[in-house]
Amino acid sequence: NQTNGMNIIQSYIPSYVSPDSWQPWDSSDICPAGSTCTSMGNSSFGAFSCDELARIAVDEFGFGNVLAGTWCPEGEMGLLNCPVGGYCPNSATRVDCPAGMFCPHKTYEPTFDGGGKTCTRCPAGAEEKRLSKGELIAQTVILVVLCLLVMIKIVKRKAGIDNERLKKALNLDKVWKDKTEEQVQAVKIEQEKYARLRPKLEVIADRLGKINNDPQDRSLSTGSPLSKRSSILYITKSGDIIFESDEFFDAIDKNKDGVLSFAEINEVLCLSDELLRAFIANMRAQMSAGYIPAHHDKVAR
Repeated sequence: NQTNGMNIIQSYIPSYVSPDSWQPWDSSDICPAGSTCTSMGNSSFGAFSCDELARIAVDEFGFGNVLAGTWCPEGEMGLLNCPVGGYCPNSATRVDCPAGMFCPHKTYEPTFDGGGKTCTRCPAGAEEKRLSKGELIAQTVILVVLCLLVMIKIVKRKAGIDNERLKKALNLDKVWKDKTEEQVQAVKIEQEKYARLRPKLEVIADRLGKINNDPQDRSLSTGSPLSKRSSILYITKSGDIIFESDEFFDAIDKNKDGVLSFAEINEVLCLSDELLRAFIANMRAQMSAGYIPAHHDKVAR
């Protein structure tokens, strides 16, 4: 089985592979140091040199020294990275890292170029790097600086939020002042509107009294204070116009049929024919739903 496997492998070995790199190997034996061993079932394909694999990667395939620092110890079937604490000058040898140096995984020389790192406090074969006092101080300073930067950022963000709140608080009086000025202005506008309406209201109140056939009980008699409440139409001290809609309606509804014609309304308004037509058109345009019968000229109670 060993011979058959070797014969199969040798028939496929390229010419650039060194003849001495492939050695017979019985799968029942331990794989020798510096070799990678292959078998399939009871057939053995021999032991191939790990160093030759590294040479082929560099010289034949141009991959570079990618297998430098690999180790093929006795009993292992394939390649391993050189363990921490030592360096592997070749695939069959592992040497403890000298004192003052630290050798991580896959180190092939105890130098910087070979993967090693300076470590003044590391003894020979150290499996973890021991920081010097200077390195400890440097790392501590870096950590403290980073913490300070984070704290400063947090404080600035917090201060920004607080400043925004403070600005809003300082502007609160101004906001309320502006709001109060707007309210005062709105009241002034309403007062001016009522002042313009006052003469018209007095006239309407006088006409309502005449229509109601009760000269002694007019809704608003000329010359009387508008703030004084009457039965149909009055203005409060705050300037609001108040009227009793039912009494207002009944006062204008002369024939007491429950509807107001525009003619009855015009007895209060006293509009000319042209203004009355405009008034009727405007009233109809403002009616909700938008549909008014063509001959509709009355308003129901």
